[in-house]
Amino acid sequence: MEREFWLERWRTGATGWHQSVTHPFLLRHGAWLLGGDDARRGAGDEPRGARGTRVFVPLCGASLDMLWLRRAGASVVGIDLAASAFRRFYDEAGLDPVVDRTCLFERWSADDIELLAGDFFDADTSVLGPFDAVYDRAALFA
Repeated sequence: MEREFWLERWRTGATGWHQSVTHPFLLRHGAWLLGGDDARRGAGDEPRGARGTRVFVPLCGASLDMLWLRRAGASVVGIDLAASAFRRFYDEAGLDPVVDRTCLFERWSADDIELLAGDFFDADTSVLGPFDAVYDRAALFA
């Protein structure tokens, strides 16, 4: 797939992969990902994982899964080509991000959720920093 293909999909709203709910597997196993115990998870969607876990979310788009991870105490770092996906994400979350340009990426950040607009393949540790876990709902598939 070409870069422009994905950007056009976000521009036109042709984002059939975008879910309007947190992924059920994250609800079921997310505490484990964060170093917690699934049995400690509270009722409903209330996650309880290890605080301070830094989670990388490749090709994150506007995934609500990032909000779940943040509520669980994780610091979230995501990357996607489409900055328009980030506008949608922050608007729907009711957050007002700070946006700045660093290197090859446009960096959006609010409430310990940092999203980088740019090509995943241009990112390295100098851009992403260290992280403790990777959460991939569909990046490998894409």
